[in-house]
Amino acid sequence: MLYVTNLCNILKILSWSAIKNVVLVKKELLFILAILAVVAVSACVSSTNTQLDNGLVVNQFSADPSSVDAEDTVSFLLDVENVGGTTASCVVSELFGIDGWRTIEGLPLSSYGFVGGRGLTFSYIDGSFNMCYSDINTGAASNLACFTYVKDQGVSFASFVTGAFRGFAGQFCNSFVSADQRLRLVQFAQQLDPPLPERNKPGQPMIRTWLLRPPLLPEGVTSDYTILARTSFFYESNAHLNLEAWSRQEEKTRLDQGRPVTLPVVVDNSEGPIQIIVASARNPIVVNPQSYSGPLQFENVRFDFVNVGNGFPLSTSGVELPGYSPTTERGFIFATISVSGPGVFFSDCLGQSGNEIFITGDVVSNLVRLRGSTQSVPIACEIAIDRSQFATTPVASISFDINLFYRYYVDAETLVHVRGVEGLPGSAVVRYG
Repeated sequence: MLYVTNLCNILKILSWSAIKNVVLVKKELLFILAILAVVAVSACVSSTNTQLDNGLVVNQFSADPSSVDAEDTVSFLLDVENVGGTTASCVVSELFGIDGWRTIEGLPLSSYGFVGGRGLTFSYIDGSFNMCYSDINTGAASNLACFTYVKDQGVSFASFVTGAFRGFAGQFCNSFVSADQRLRLVQFAQQLDPPLPERNKPGQPMIRTWLLRPPLLPEGVTSDYTILARTSFFYESNAHLNLEAWSRQEEKTRLDQGRPVTLPVVVDNSEGPIQIIVASARNPIVVNPQSYSGPLQFENVRFDFVNVGNGFPLSTSGVELPGYSPTTERGFIFATISVSGPGVFFSDCLGQSGNEIFITGDVVSNLVRLRGSTQSVPIACEIAIDRSQFATTPVASISFDINLFYRYYVDAETLVHVRGVEGLPGSAVVRYG
């Protein structure tokens, strides 16, 4: 981005300078130079940072100074930005690798006690959707604060889960607001808005600073500390797939006319770190209303959830919901899939049927595979189509909507070189555990 900006500035200067310094030229040459200047300026107006395969990116994580004595104060600067396509909710940044470090008052960080933000669970049982997090105000990881939503009649599954997810993310972040100064080590923002390239509006950044003192080391000892900044956030990835369905007669007519009878399979994804692709599907789906194979025609579609971002979905710490074990999920990632079209429904999608399903159980736990070498998880669904619907309908659409909800994180590291305290023997060093 820096190189592009500098190039744009150079083009602007050269173009306008050329016009300014030309005194005796033909009108045609002056006109051409003016056009070049306008093109150079207009091409460089937009500097909005958008990335199709990321949610938040770390623009900078640094330590100043990076080489210190044990009594110095180090300022850690973190700059993250939402470059994806949807809002990032409850953005939380924490430092790791700071064991033995101290506050600017010289107090051990261990005196701040438990810092929450890592204990998250959810479960879906008989239409009741439960989400819990460690209650960071109690100072104990075992205490949970829970949200429970019950699906209402007439409300789509996706809308129901979307409302629950966003409400939970907001409540989870509110717990940081009400917590005491122990959470000075946790930096957060309620939400970061995505960029709007069409308005030349960049994504919302979060810039935070930590002031800490390094561990006390005896004279003559030096040590390098790698400090990790982990930024997690709640995010949504949405995808839409539209397949055409033709009657057998419609396909025959198009063949007789010499028209194409195969169509590409195109998935429209929102910008974000987890994308949905279709690994297997027929387009169009040709339905024979006069088949002797029964009133229903069955088709298979395979979706792959692919991690294309710079981070990973965040696993929970395995805190169990009271009374809901063992169905409580241990990975904070779940999804809904819906299908619509004339006479179309899921006949078997992860053991569920109907027009909407919730991806839960072992499937969600397996989504931790998004952290592995394949970076993807396959979801196979079978749909059923009522053949009679195509006795009088030549062409129809079969649409799939996939909504993926998860907590994602990105990491950044910086190195600090620490020198021992002059005159301090090793026996005088206080160990903080």
